[in-house]
Amino acid sequence: MRRGLDRGVMGPGGAVDAVRAASQGSALRAWGEAIAGAVCESAPELSSLGLTALQDGVQRLRPVSKDLVHTVGWELRDAFVWRNDNRCIQRAAFGALSLAQREAGGDLNAAVGQLARNDAMAAAMAVTYTPSFGNARLHSAVIARTTDDELLVIDHLFADAPDGVLPLEEWMRRSGATESSSNILSPLVMPPWSQHGGAGIPVRARAHRPAEWSEFADHLASSWRESADFGLPQHERVHR
Repeated sequence: MRRGLDRGVMGPGGAVDAVRAASQGSALRAWGEAIAGAVCESAPELSSLGLTALQDGVQRLRPVSKDLVHTVGWELRDAFVWRNDNRCIQRAAFGALSLAQREAGGDLNAAVGQLARNDAMAAAMAVTYTPSFGNARLHSAVIARTTDDELLVIDHLFADAPDGVLPLEEWMRRSGATESSSNILSPLVMPPWSQHGGAGIPVRARAHRPAEWSEFADHLASSWRESADFGLPQHERVHR
């Protein structure tokens, strides 16, 4: 058993067989191709972004329905493998895009175009650079702001609720995040590995290349395949 994981909580889906792993992998690869196409069509000129304070990122979140956040939490429960497997950025990016697409009435191009503006995001990635579990350099999850002005995170690694939704403050406490070590970023960019640059080198989040979405899909599909190959459950909660 790896340190920090509760293997006793089987969670969504339980054991994974080869048929299910192959099916989920195919769905994720199709999803990655669709995102890559939407980025090329609706956000071809994305640029890198500097990191901002957590509260500045909060102000860039456009309020969405609380019910929508919980609905997407249920959908993501079965879309991904939830383990401490160094693929949190991939889950957060795909998950935030899923929420933004649903909020845009199912129009992926419209969702990508809106996220590219970076000033009124329906969903984003919360990123902390001080995770207190495993050996990760950072941890990321989907974040949204509701019309009731709640900040909610979708992260089945930490949430008690079966839909994976928990308040931002609770997610920060459980993951080891602090306000000064955390940022909110568009899912269309790759967070830097550190908040601190070298002399004269600004820390910036670079825009994803279209091909990276297919690579992300392959990473997430690998988590499913590893579950089937090694008899791992779909869900291993981080034990806090």
